[in-house]
Amino acid sequence: MRRGFLNSNKSKAKVPDSTQVKNNGSVIERSLSNDTYTKERRIMTTLPPKALANPHDGWAECFIPPSMEKAILALPGFPDALQRPLQRTYSFVDVLGKGRGMIAACKIQSGDLILEERPLVVGPTDWTVRTSVLPSLLQVERMQATQEEQMVHAALQRMTPEYRKAFEDLLNSRKDGISGPLRGRCKTNGFALRNIING
Repeated sequence: MRRGFLNSNKSKAKVPDSTQVKNNGSVIERSLSNDTYTKERRIMTTLPPKALANPHDGWAECFIPPSMEKAILALPGFPDALQRPLQRTYSFVDVLGKGRGMIAACKIQSGDLILEERPLVVGPTDWTVRTSVLPSLLQVERMQATQEEQMVHAALQRMTPEYRKAFEDLLNSRKDGISGPLRGRCKTNGFALRNIING
């Protein structure tokens, strides 16, 4: 993450959030996503493959379509070594009334590298729900939450004990009655990237 990214045009790109409803005979598909890969089956895979990964840079457990895995593996130079800043520019502190936070430890200029690391888990931002009746948006969200919880659980089973502990140590601030503890950690600490790979 570089300072100033959230003010850039990339971070401000408009993301459509319209609901799509398709009736295929007796099965209704409702999706909150315009994801290119929504219709393609997904696989659980490790990227970069551990045989190619630098152990110091790590890897991610990914639940993605095969075409996306192929596109990622075809990126020139993949997997590039992670960059590391010359000095640590941040620290973690307890902020009174706010909880634990990440603060600057020195003056940071726009464009300075703060942190670069691989995610623990990569998965779809939204899910297609298949049902024989037209569900409400709340029912869709609950079904999607269940699917996401199952996906993260499967990813955890593939992780090393060190990575699993790192995930379990993440804060879960989602107390919405919908997110389970695994999905809650993803929603609290993760962020969505859309349309980053065409293919």
